Amino acid sequence: MKSTATKPRNITLARTDIRGEDTCVIQKPQEDIGDSPLIVACGDQLLSARQTTAKHSHTRRVLIAQLQEATHLEAKQNLQLINRVFSSWHSLTAQSRIRLANAQTVDQWRFICRVFSAWKSLTFKRKEVRQREELAERMVKEKQADTMALEHYSHQLLRNCFVSWKIWSRNTGELKRHAEKIR
Repeated sequence: MKSTATKPRNITLARTDIRGEDTCVIQKPQEDIGDSPLIVACGDQLLSARQTTAKHSHTRRVLIAQLQEATHLEAKQNLQLINRVFSSWHSLTAQSRIRLANAQTVDQWRFICRVFSAWKSLTFKRKEVRQREELAERMVKEKQADTMALEHYSHQLLRNCFVSWKIWSRNTGELKRHAEKIR
């Protein structure tokens, strides 16, 4: 059985956060050569497969630790970014709610002012109508009172004139009789 020694190909894992910045770069071997009985040339000395496996096992642990650390760092940065985004969103919605509440308050105030103005003009018109009606009634009553007073005055004047005439005619009649007696 013939085995060929191949160099393990390295895969570069580049993680980027939401902003597009690189957070870490890790190179990870694609193949696991720990179980293969290959001998790999490393510098001037030949290493056995077990030594290579131990070296790769240590490298793998280091790489896994770095990957976990990078993943943890990325998760922490993503959490911070999500926190900032949520805080910004929350403040925007809070400001929006405040503006909406202010707009509703202003709208309610304007509505109340319109209703109050309409009520005020209605009561003013009713008061004007009532005053006109009262004035018309007062004028009718005054006209009736003036007419009655004029009629009363006319009757009194006629009566006084009649009484005066009666007195005058009686006096004239008595004077004539008296003058006839004297003659």
